[in-house]
Amino acid sequence: MNTCLYEPIHGSFPECDGKCKAGPGKHCPYYFIDELWKIMSKWKTESRVDKSIMWKFNRDRTKMYVYTTKPGYMIGYHGSLIEKYRNLLKENGFEIEIEFVECEDCVS
Repeated sequence: MNTCLYEPIHGSFPECDGKCKAGPGKHCPYYFIDELWKIMSKWKTESRVDKSIMWKFNRDRTKMYVYTTKPGYMIGYHGSLIEKYRNLLKENGFEIEIEFVECEDCVS
């Protein structure tokens, strides 16, 4: 998720009145934008998966395991969604293999 890292780094809250959230390209250096979270959230929305999903990486971060109740929805018709999001992840520096794990119920 996107968040301000000033307090965890310095131990006190910043006195910036939330200006780090002023818009694209106007964030302070302490504002962290998680590109992976944005991509996965967009993928979940586009695939119309209504339950939560969870993902984790293997030790060397070459493989990502996606836990979902509906892996077929995230793969898409003839693999269209997985190809689209695999390419989007690759464009953002995440050159990884994706493996789906079907589970009864993900942690919310």
